[in-house]
Amino acid sequence: MVITARDINIADYIDHSLLNPMATEKDLEECCRQGIDCAFPAICIYPCQVKRAVSILYDQGVKVATVIGFPTGSTTS
Repeated sequence: MVITARDINIADYIDHSLLNPMATEKDLEECCRQGIDCAFPAICIYPCQVKRAVSILYDQGVKVATVIGFPTGSTTS
């Protein structure tokens, strides 16, 4: 069996992200909505947004991922 591009849903391989330090609550809500609408496996956000995103995405099939030490990588742990 040959798998073609028509057989693959590219959205299954995309983690949507919102890594703008100036992002607002409205931006986060829109990112979550896009994650749901596009059926992305996860959204990636800053740690301070995790609690809100989890509440928005609860039972929606979209996971929440976060970054540590982004973008500078200056954290030691």
